Amino acid sequence: MVESKGRRRSREPEPGELAEAYAAQGRTLAAALDTVADPVWATDLGGRCLYANAAAAAALGRPRARLAGLEIAPLLARNGAAPLGEALAEVLATGAPRTAEARLGSRKAAYDYECVVTADRDEEGRVVGALVVARNITLRRQADERLRRERDRAEQLIASLPGVFFLLSEQGRLVRWNTRLCGVSGYAADEVAGMKAIDFCASEERDRASAAFTKAFGTGSAEVELTMLTRDGRRLPFLFTATRIVYDGQRCVLGSGLDISDRQRIEAQLAQAQRIESIGRLAGGIAHDFNNLLVTIQAMTEVLEMDTPEGDARREDLAVVKEAVKRGADLTRQMLAFSRRQMLTPRLVDVNALVANLDAMFRRLIGEDIELVTLLGEDVGTVLVDPSQLESVLANLVVNARDAMPRGGTLSITSSRNAVDATNALVAVQQPGDYVRLTVSDNGPGMDEEVQRHLFEPFYTTKPIGEGSGLGLASVYGVVKQSGGFITIQSAPGRGTMFTIDLPRQGALAVPAAAAPTSAAPELRGTETVLLAEDNGAVRQAVGRMLKGFGYTVLSARNGETALRMAQKYEGPIHLLLSDVVMPGMSAEELRAGFAALRPESRILFMSGYTDDAVVREGIHHGRIPFIQKPFTATDIAVRIRTVLGG
Repeated sequence: MVESKGRRRSREPEPGELAEAYAAQGRTLAAALDTVADPVWATDLGGRCLYANAAAAAALGRPRARLAGLEIAPLLARNGAAPLGEALAEVLATGAPRTAEARLGSRKAAYDYECVVTADRDEEGRVVGALVVARNITLRRQADERLRRERDRAEQLIASLPGVFFLLSEQGRLVRWNTRLCGVSGYAADEVAGMKAIDFCASEERDRASAAFTKAFGTGSAEVELTMLTRDGRRLPFLFTATRIVYDGQRCVLGSGLDISDRQRIEAQLAQAQRIESIGRLAGGIAHDFNNLLVTIQAMTEVLEMDTPEGDARREDLAVVKEAVKRGADLTRQMLAFSRRQMLTPRLVDVNALVANLDAMFRRLIGEDIELVTLLGEDVGTVLVDPSQLESVLANLVVNARDAMPRGGTLSITSSRNAVDATNALVAVQQPGDYVRLTVSDNGPGMDEEVQRHLFEPFYTTKPIGEGSGLGLASVYGVVKQSGGFITIQSAPGRGTMFTIDLPRQGALAVPAAAAPTSAAPELRGTETVLLAEDNGAVRQAVGRMLKGFGYTVLSARNGETALRMAQKYEGPIHLLLSDVVMPGMSAEELRAGFAALRPESRILFMSGYTDDAVVREGIHHGRIPFIQKPFTATDIAVRIRTVLGG
């Protein structure tokens, strides 16, 4: 070779040398690929294996020597990796790259792979084969599967919880929610997807809901009671709690809601039970004290009656006293019946006479700052009501009017006869007919429409907490309705208030026949000894006189302790212990047990103005111990004693 300008031209490689260089490069590349953990193999245009690294041989389950020239697609199909074979065939046919997942390996060791298949092209760009590179994704798939199972368990746990759960974006839109939210609200999942949290709230509460949402994002948590408005218009009380969290890199609020309908119902029932229990205790206490007075009057009247000869004019006077005692006993029974929520017996009542009799009591109730004006119409007639209930109705309305005028005013009560036809009925359900109308009005501050709408609801009151039970007007409404009547209210702020009651008018007032005087029958007498335990001295004396009139020997004790000392010291037989239930000191149960231990052969009879429930609270089991309700007549107690003593 001739050098140009002193330099020699390089020698062209011989064909054999070039082939050897290419082979060396191939061996180097193959050696490098054998160190790669990812399976790599190449095929010709017919899909036959041209090359496979060590990882590919393991993944395909064949030694490399047996893979050479082997068609790969059928092998993949036999090994359960047909989708990869299909991707390989598509790349060879179209040249477009494909990705497929396949499980490769032997029966003892198989793994999940993500395979990328690309075309191998010649210098002119024609597809002459394919190259497959597989990445082992077994650990990633296992992690994904664990995550999916955990997510499914979390979803199941949330679905099983008694409430709704949701995620809110900073814009207040629902990002995620549990199926119970759809079930409770009635909205389908595709409807919920476009909603905001406040869309589930009643319109009047949306401001409070937004404030709670803002607080949760600001301070991290919030709690609020709201009314959920369902798709069909139902209103459900819910307690919502909200906590700020980070979800998918975004600030969100995790919210939960619990339906508190049952809780509110239980709270209302508990409050009602507590109120009724208080009323029952009050009624029982009043009945006990009042009955003691009635027992004294009844007993002494009957003692006098037994000492008064037949035909004596004084017996008529005594009959009047006994009738008054009977009416007083009716009142106490009605108080106790109210505490048991039982129906009471109505009577024909002259409304004008009833109002006139209450005039003095009303004046004492309202005080000197309020003027009472009573206007009673002529020929008003009678109504069929329980007189004590009607008195209670009027007393409630009078007290409400008094409380509405703390600085004084005018209170008016009127009665009139009112003919109702279809054109002037107070309410749509009021039947046309003849009514007695009572009105109670005041010139106090009046009430707005919102207060009037709730006025007759149980436990609703406009008075400060602790100053009103909310039962007064509810009981007024109940009494009027039970008596077949109607009650309405007319009021406006600054214009006072007027209650109007219409009760069906009845005929002439029935006059009951006078009760025939009673006297002790011979078979009611006895000669036994009775130990009488009663803390009220007047009752003890009166009942003792009554029993002595029937021939009994009476030992009197003012309490349980004294009764037991007498039972221990008295040398003769004591056939019966007649004891009040409620006395200071020793309880009725302690007295019963102590007396039974001292005098096991003797009988016991308890008496009280309380109901059976009160007796049970004193430790006397219902029905196990003989009992007589105060007040009682001489005949009542005589019959009961003979029954207990056995004849």
